[in-house]
Amino acid sequence: MSSADLVREVKYRAKIDRDVELAEKVNVGKANVSSWLKRGTKPDAIALLDLMILGNLDAKETKRILQGGFSSLSLLIMTSFASTLVLALVQMPALCILC
Repeated sequence: MSSADLVREVKYRAKIDRDVELAEKVNVGKANVSSWLKRGTKPDAIALLDLMILGNLDAKETKRILQGGFSSLSLLIMTSFASTLVLALVQMPALCILC
């Protein structure tokens, strides 16, 4: 999950440059925003709703952004595995049961 991606997206959509300005708009301390960006901690439910409203994000978009890092990594691993398997089967046709 990437709360940092969510914060960056909200700041972009709301045209906010500074973390302190975002913190004021979602009623949290600047340390909270910093923690979301640098340590990957997740906003609590109220802050998450405030971020969604401020960034004009629906639940589906928010979920996609928060899961973006994990989904991308999973896709990369699966693609690498599939590519390796195809290369192995091409080099050793006797092992290919689907060929």
